[in-house]
Amino acid sequence: MRGKCPDGESLRVRQVKAVARRRRGCFRGEWPRERMEAIPRVKACSARATGNWLLFWIFTWSWMCAPAELRAAECEEYSMPINGGFETPVVGVVPPVPVEKYQTSGLYAQQDVDGWSTYGPSGLIEIWGNKPTPAPYEGLQYAETQAKSMHAIYQDLPTVPGSTLRWSFAHRGRLGTDTIQMLLGPPGSASVQGTFTTGPSKWKLYSGSYAVPAGQTVTRLELKPRVSGYGSSSVGNYVDAVEVSVTCDYGDAADTFPVLAADDGAAHVVGGPHLGAAIDADADGQPSAAATGDDATGTDDEDGLPVSTSLEIGGTSSVIVTASSSGYLSAWLDLNLDGVWQPSEKVVSDRQLAAGANTVPLPVPDGATPGQAALRLRLSPDNAAGSMQPGGFWPGGEVEDHLVLLERTPYYLWHFDEAQWSNAADDVLGVGNDIVNGSASGGSTTVQGAAALTGEPGTCSYGHFDGVDDVVELGPIDSLDLDYPAANLTLAAWVRPGRIDASEQMILVRGLAGTNSTRLELGLLTAGGQYLLRQLRGTGSVTVSMSQPNSDLGQWVHVAAVYDGSLWSLYRNGVQAATSAATNGPIRNRDAWWAVGGRHSANGGGSHFQGDIDEVRLWRRALSGSEVAALPMERHACPQPSLMVVKSVVAEADGTNSVHPKSLPASTAVYSISVSNGGPGATDDDSVVVVDALPAQVVFYSGDFSGTGSPLEFLDGTPPSGLTFDYTAPGDLADSVEFLDAGDNPVVPNGDFDPNVRKVRVRPTGRMRPAPASFQLRFRVRLE
Repeated sequence: MRGKCPDGESLRVRQVKAVARRRRGCFRGEWPRERMEAIPRVKACSARATGNWLLFWIFTWSWMCAPAELRAAECEEYSMPINGGFETPVVGVVPPVPVEKYQTSGLYAQQDVDGWSTYGPSGLIEIWGNKPTPAPYEGLQYAETQAKSMHAIYQDLPTVPGSTLRWSFAHRGRLGTDTIQMLLGPPGSASVQGTFTTGPSKWKLYSGSYAVPAGQTVTRLELKPRVSGYGSSSVGNYVDAVEVSVTCDYGDAADTFPVLAADDGAAHVVGGPHLGAAIDADADGQPSAAATGDDATGTDDEDGLPVSTSLEIGGTSSVIVTASSSGYLSAWLDLNLDGVWQPSEKVVSDRQLAAGANTVPLPVPDGATPGQAALRLRLSPDNAAGSMQPGGFWPGGEVEDHLVLLERTPYYLWHFDEAQWSNAADDVLGVGNDIVNGSASGGSTTVQGAAALTGEPGTCSYGHFDGVDDVVELGPIDSLDLDYPAANLTLAAWVRPGRIDASEQMILVRGLAGTNSTRLELGLLTAGGQYLLRQLRGTGSVTVSMSQPNSDLGQWVHVAAVYDGSLWSLYRNGVQAATSAATNGPIRNRDAWWAVGGRHSANGGGSHFQGDIDEVRLWRRALSGSEVAALPMERHACPQPSLMVVKSVVAEADGTNSVHPKSLPASTAVYSISVSNGGPGATDDDSVVVVDALPAQVVFYSGDFSGTGSPLEFLDGTPPSGLTFDYTAPGDLADSVEFLDAGDNPVVPNGDFDPNVRKVRVRPTGRMRPAPASFQLRFRVRLE
């Protein structure tokens, strides 16, 4: 029988049967009553208890379309034969009408017997029911394989290559000792799994297992009569309770996640590709807070991921996932630690894996909650096209649950985008998930200039170092006191060399002064026409070097060094150029002092860099090669200014009342214009312009306002604005003040109250610093 389902659904044959099991008093079947009533053409008739039997009648069954996401409970049903108890058609109930009808049995056309077919030329299958004698092994009905001839009855089952089928059936002789065979295999060439002989006095249950070969997605089950104890080809070999089941692998995360079959937990038919080196079959999910329930039950098969895994919040960590053969990986990570895998927490979708170890990126957004998080890995033999969910059934593959640590790996970044450095404490601002500010000393400055590349470096500002005494001192960084083995680390920076010679010039360095036997230093530097990473420990050292071509002089170059616990790698413009083993042991440094552009004064100073440095970074982890390759392409928006202007007026004198002056005609008043920068960025050079148009009822005073000879007073704020105000004489074009008439034409004021001045334009020079920089302008007017 064939059918077609809507997109996203698959055609599945659902067995609908009810059976009774002696001395248990419980219903045993795939479908509860309420679900039967919800399915078209499937209807529960009645149920009644008789002693310790529970009897249940079902009229019919149907094909149905099931969503592509199948329930975990289907692990028990996946390969079970349709109508394995021969409960349909119901003998004595029409339709369908049997070809031959007897009091307690009927010979039915094979198309009327749900699921089963026959090799017999008559095309008939005999079903016994209506209180037959002998009584069924279970349920209400059974079949006789010899309807008209000694031919097998059979049906085809969907199977997962590599899986193991567990089969069983009940057999009984009819009027003598009968013999039957169980066959399983590909359609047309099924092989004998066993030959069984049973007398007529009682039922006997036979069972066994069958390994589904590679590539076999359909397996034919055959029950083939061989001997009739009665001696007739049409009499003998009763069969009942035919079952074929598969083994499944379940998860073991905490019970708030979908783990148990009853909760639609993840379940995979054991077969095909799996994670790690091992996989075992589970009776059900094994929920545990530490995600170790499956480890402690049967074989410890949770080996697809390294035992200890930590992921960086706000980054993408690379993990090694091992697969037995090619397959497709999906993964969910409980990012907010709420005990639920949301659709948005699917961090891997249908990533193809090859046999063996695979590097898989796991992104963790910045908003994730630090702590132990449940990670579910599901491997499928086929591309699920994004439909794989954290729960539900899947034919083939494996599910593994792990706890991983979500942590903010210490990460430090200095953009050097400040408007200026005043050589004061903490005037070099740090960003990243750990904040460490620096202090410029020796006259080192931050400069804005034309960028060598679009974006960074140099678009906003960069550090300029004179090669004599300039340095940015960062001080000790506690999280980078790497006094233990395998302390991973990454250093990176943009540099624009101003000198290429034999001298030693530190880019980024930490160290502790001492004798040759105790000194400890780690530095990314240039010397002798090379970029170097040097690790000093006592009298030993490791140096990794790559060429510094003369063409780098005056050009921006990105350099990075990565330590993965045993090996140093040096990169130029994102390309690995050199490696070296850390032969003098792991990085160790206590109370290390970090600095940019030279050694920290606490470490004796010296080895100053000549040129420019930008985008200095430190990670307490080893970046992958792909992550380092991406660094030169990273850009960030320059911090922008946000200027605000507030204008106010205060009456100064009204001719009669100097103590409490009023705004009366002929009185004077002082206008104040306050300008502040509330943004994180400085303005461009000479870009701040203040224009004030005077109201019609006032006259501008162009004489000396405050004893400086200027009609305007410039009051710098605290901290200083960074701007310069100049005034020499009225009409001087080099001044910071311009006077305009009503038509915006320049005028030279008369040095007194001048009605011709209708607009004042103030243009201080320089870059206004970021918040909270401010200044104020004041001038006098007369009210008309």
